[in-house]
Amino acid sequence: GVQLFAGQLSRCNQTVIDDQPVTDRDQCVGGVTFECGDEDLCVPGEEAVRWWAPPFRNFDNIGNALLSLFTVATLDQYMALAQDLMDTAGVDRQPVSKNRPWMGLYIIAFVFLGSWFWVNLLVSVVVDHYTQMVQEKGDILASREAKKWVALFKFSAGSADPWKHVPKPSNPTRAFCYKVVSHRHFDTVIIVIIMSNVA
Repeated sequence: GVQLFAGQLSRCNQTVIDDQPVTDRDQCVGGVTFECGDEDLCVPGEEAVRWWAPPFRNFDNIGNALLSLFTVATLDQYMALAQDLMDTAGVDRQPVSKNRPWMGLYIIAFVFLGSWFWVNLLVSVVVDHYTQMVQEKGDILASREAKKWVALFKFSAGSADPWKHVPKPSNPTRAFCYKVVSHRHFDTVIIVIIMSNVA
């Protein structure tokens, strides 16, 4: 990305200077105050200081390129970066809309390889390694109490009433809540409430 796009994403925040569209960095003399128009990179109608700079996601150095590609791998605004790459016109040249549409293939290829292939490969390796550890040592992430709960729910999964094996709490407030949620009509009431909320 650095070799393809270094210095090509920078732009002037004022798109028209003296009734001439900005085409390169030489026209964008920094430090000049101007009133923002609709096409400028500032709030229309307010005064701003002219500057030439790259957007947040750029390929001017290896650090910015890695950050940009990391955000693309997370699929966060990858289409905005693809649009910026398609608008490039050259080093120190003002971007032109859809100037080089084939440059969008760079982001599409990276999304395919980075987001799908490599992430799936990483997840499959982690899951495979965890599965091997579980087979060798048992479940290493579950505490003793969690294992008791799993055993309890495995035992009660075969019965018709899942609350049958859960002991009634001794605290009066908890006992009341237990009585309400273990009632045979509780699920029906909750489903009716959900459906009435959706409607």
